[in-house]
Amino acid sequence: MKPCAKKTLDLIRIVYCQSCLPKKIVIKVKKNKTPKSLKTRGERLQYIRSLLRLTRSYIEQKYGLSVETLKVWEYDKQPLTENGLKRCMAIYRAEGVLVARNWILLGEGLAPKIAVNIKRIFEEVQEEQKGQPLDDEILMLKEADYFKSLAPNSILMLVTTEEMLPVYSPGDYIGGRYIKGKDLENAIGKDCIVKTRQGEQFFRRLIKNSTSGGYNLVCLNPSWGGTLEPVIYDVAVEWAAPVIWHRRLNN
Repeated sequence: MKPCAKKTLDLIRIVYCQSCLPKKIVIKVKKNKTPKSLKTRGERLQYIRSLLRLTRSYIEQKYGLSVETLKVWEYDKQPLTENGLKRCMAIYRAEGVLVARNWILLGEGLAPKIAVNIKRIFEEVQEEQKGQPLDDEILMLKEADYFKSLAPNSILMLVTTEEMLPVYSPGDYIGGRYIKGKDLENAIGKDCIVKTRQGEQFFRRLIKNSTSGGYNLVCLNPSWGGTLEPVIYDVAVEWAAPVIWHRRLNN
């Protein structure tokens, strides 16, 4: 038997017919995986990445999580470590996915959502979780949104690396108010979100460079393998935002 018609329409694919009679067309439905059908942690990690259409190479280049490490987690060839879980959650949150810890670990609770419109997401989540405790991820985002509304001259950031351990972990939210010019002296010795005059953004401790008069950016965890430069010397700073709000998910 040879195929006489083949056509793709969303999830429906016409495969074969017998004797070229339309009424005998056999229809095969290609099933996409849904959050409830995912059985393992690795499958759930793959699902989150597929929502964003990100490659492992992109994640490695932007966040320093190697292709091979992510691959063995996604295919359940090695158990997902606690630090690995935190890193993955931080990365996908930074890329715009609202993801809950218990969903990755157990497949329970709030399924991942792309948080394009935070207010709309809040409404959807509250509708889904009627009669249930509000997920800590949602509470944290609400707090961040509230902080931003109180301080228009502020910035929020999601910690995605281990450079600032043990004080700040991947997945933590931080916030601060912009200061610049002569007021930068008030940020010396503090942990800051920093933007350089070259347009780069860092989260480091701001230290005065006594030789040049510029600033050094120092990480708190120089032993972390992903840190290429534990200290970035003599940086021209456009603005800095000392951390005045720090929120961590309840584990």
